[in-house]
Amino acid sequence: MDKVRTRVMAKSEELLTNSEDGLKVKITLKDGRVLEHTTGRADILGSQKNPWGFDSIRAKFEENVALVLNDDDVNRAVQAWSDIPEVTNVAELVRSTLVATKA
Repeated sequence: MDKVRTRVMAKSEELLTNSEDGLKVKITLKDGRVLEHTTGRADILGSQKNPWGFDSIRAKFEENVALVLNDDDVNRAVQAWSDIPEVTNVAELVRSTLVATKA
């Protein structure tokens, strides 16, 4: 990791910045060049001003869960978690998603 060094601002430093502008990234290269970029708040996917729709959330969930489940179990998991507002037992839902039920 001698090529990359990271530094995260302390909470006290964050309070001194204007976060309404967006999220800032600053990269200082070994040769002294500085690269900076600010992503505007409205451009941040998943923010209050730019929320994800259900289709985007489902697609992301399917992509991730497909890494560990087969197609049938992915579809079953999507169906189960799509009704999350109606869930009364999250532990059981997690268990049913992670433990394949084979007939």
